[in-house]
Amino acid sequence: PYAIAIYFALAALTWLGMSIANGAIRAARMEAQKVAAILDGVADGVVVLNDADQVVLANPAALSLMGSGLNELASQGRGQQELRGRVLAFEWSDVKDVGRVAIVRDVSRQVEVERARDAILGVVSHGMRTSLAAITGFAEVIALRNDMATQMAERINVNAQRLTYMVNDLLDHAQMQSGKLKMRMEPFSPASALLLVRNLLSGLAEQKSLKLKTEIDPALPNIMLGDNGRIQQILVNLMGNAVKFTDYGEVCVSFRSLETEWQMVVRDTGMGIPAERLPDIFEPFRRGSDYATRRHQGAGLGLPIVRKLVTLMEGTIEVQSTVGQGSVFTITLPLRNGSKQG
Repeated sequence: PYAIAIYFALAALTWLGMSIANGAIRAARMEAQKVAAILDGVADGVVVLNDADQVVLANPAALSLMGSGLNELASQGRGQQELRGRVLAFEWSDVKDVGRVAIVRDVSRQVEVERARDAILGVVSHGMRTSLAAITGFAEVIALRNDMATQMAERINVNAQRLTYMVNDLLDHAQMQSGKLKMRMEPFSPASALLLVRNLLSGLAEQKSLKLKTEIDPALPNIMLGDNGRIQQILVNLMGNAVKFTDYGEVCVSFRSLETEWQMVVRDTGMGIPAERLPDIFEPFRRGSDYATRRHQGAGLGLPIVRKLVTLMEGTIEVQSTVGQGSVFTITLPLRNGSKQG
């Protein structure tokens, strides 16, 4: 009897274990079906790669977007890539005990809209620049007279110049977005470039009773190789911002010589930039603070253009800022001695 009881007990336990196992399998299968249904309904492509970078799962959207390109997915980095006539954006995540997960999104339409916007921006800006050149020219002629018209002409000229700078920024931004902006490599004098920009901004600094200081490291070569016009543009943007956002104190610009690099450092005693805004100041159409936006007009393209120009020159830009104390922008560029050429 005991043997029979034990037999039935073991049979019952076996049946119970199998039932539990089958229930767990059914539950796992149902969860897998739910996950599959969710992945099937997602518009973005989702691809899972194992530790050997082999595709182990791909939803229908991924198959539609990439097709046979799935086999080359492991070589794709972050950012945008053109594939099969589409512009695809890739985002990667590492998942423990699984491998890597890629999210693939079709951004072709977005890129097309951005290109069209930049093209329109370029056409409009070119037209505005031509008109502003005529306005500035006539204003300069009127300013030669010694009467009330002179003051009016000077105001016209100042505002026309301001608009010209904004239009030039818009044009440069459009060229940068299209990849058409190129750097020139020619001999130039860093001291002359700094002096020219200093003279350009000295009037505005005097109006605000600001000290505008310049310092040049004696070890810096007198002649270097680079894009003189773009170096001046960087200085105009950084020094112009420093003067614009500084009400008391000084703006100091220094050129430093390093072993294989040189630096342009622009320091001011202005309002400073809040720490939470620092990551955004190099993004197009962003400003350092709401207060600055209300007080000072501008397209918000100066710093993004500076960063792009510095990148094209194979350099770096850093910023340190404290609200109420001021900001320091440091640009580091490769030092190319022009006096050794030829």
